[in-house]
Amino acid sequence: MTATPCDTCQGCHVASDVAPVIPDLTNLPPLVLAASQPVEGVHHYAGTFVKSHVVADAGTILPQHLHPFPHLTFIASGACRVARDGEDLGEFHAPAAVHIPAFARHLFVTLEPATTILCIHNLADGETVEIAEEHHIEMQTGSAGHSAQPAYS
Repeated sequence: MTATPCDTCQGCHVASDVAPVIPDLTNLPPLVLAASQPVEGVHHYAGTFVKSHVVADAGTILPQHLHPFPHLTFIASGACRVARDGEDLGEFHAPAAVHIPAFARHLFVTLEPATTILCIHNLADGETVEIAEEHHIEMQTGSAGHSAQPAYS
C-alpha cells in the first residue's frame, strides 16, 4: 500500500489488525473502509475557523495533510497519537493542544473510542482554510470494492 497525493479529503482510515501507532504510509497493511466514519463539523466565528472530527473508533487514521500557515489542534475528548513531519510526537490525552507549524505534514491516529479532535485556524488571511497538500491511503479492493478516500478500518 502507498500514500498518494489527492485534491480533497473525504474521510479517514483505520488499519485492520494493527495497533494504533503512527503508520508507515509507504508500507501499510490492507485497509478496509471503516464502518463508523468520523462526524465532521465546520464552525466560523470571530475570525476563527474550527473543523471538528468526532471519531467513534480507536485506531482510526486521519490522513496526513499540511497547510501553508500554523494552527492549533486541540484534543477535546479521548486520545490520539500524533505525527508531524514523520516524527511520532507521542500520545495526547484530552484535554491537550498540539502546535502545528506552517507546512508541517501531520496526521492523527485515535487511541480511544469517542475521540474529538478540533483543528483551530486563524482566518486573518481570508475566509477559507487552504490545504497545501493532502494524502489518501490506497485501499485493497475487496468488500468495499474501490480505492479508498473515506475512513478505514
